[in-house]
Amino acid sequence: MQPITPLARNLLFINIAIFIAQNVLASQVNLVNLFGFHYFQSPAFQPYQLITYMFLHANLSHIFGNMLALYMFGSILEHLLGAKRFLIFYLVCGVGAALFHAGIHYIEVHQVTEAATAYFNNPTPIGFENFLMTYANDNYQLNQSFINQYLDNPQNLSMIEESKTAVMTIVEQATISLPMIGASGSVFGILVAFGMIFPNLRLMLLFPPIPMKAKYLVTIYIAIEILLTMRNSPTDNVAHLAHLGGALVGFTLIKIWYGNSHQQI
Repeated sequence: MQPITPLARNLLFINIAIFIAQNVLASQVNLVNLFGFHYFQSPAFQPYQLITYMFLHANLSHIFGNMLALYMFGSILEHLLGAKRFLIFYLVCGVGAALFHAGIHYIEVHQVTEAATAYFNNPTPIGFENFLMTYANDNYQLNQSFINQYLDNPQNLSMIEESKTAVMTIVEQATISLPMIGASGSVFGILVAFGMIFPNLRLMLLFPPIPMKAKYLVTIYIAIEILLTMRNSPTDNVAHLAHLGGALVGFTLIKIWYGNSHQQI
């Protein structure tokens, strides 16, 4: 493997330095809350977070995976694209990942808000049960006993008010989500670009240790992200939509810059 190129090295060092600062300053200042990407409607949102979020990481495994990919594939892309274009590529993929994630989130929040408004206008036990099953299935399981009581007492005013409070809480949780951090959107753009330019290059996987063409590896990664997005597990704090957004932006940039004339080996 060729030596790491200057810009890729600088990006790697910046990410590591900021990760160290996150942990050293954790007791004094919450860098994630300040510089992580918050949803647009959150009071904590600031425009600069579209850039700063991609230089923060949650833990060692998070930063290790992203920086390993940057080291392995970023230098090759920088060598081909040049430092200036590679920096543009890296940042645009990161910003695009955040915007894609926020756009889908906006649609989801709009759906939750409309459903909540419909319930407030006509509060019924069945409506409450359907709302929880659709937008907060974990809360549905936790509130099963309340739902059963509500079904037996559909005109109980205190239960109606309690159900409205629960619905409003779910809407607020959907609107004010956890801040998104990490370079994964940029990294997925890099992976897709690498797979497009070197589709037939064989790479040795770590787990399992078998060779695989780049185009198949990238396809598997994208398929996994799609499946995890569709699964939408409440315990999964990974922004899979941002990964897909970064991959989509990376694909689009390579197509715009090179069309079908880019080098393939």
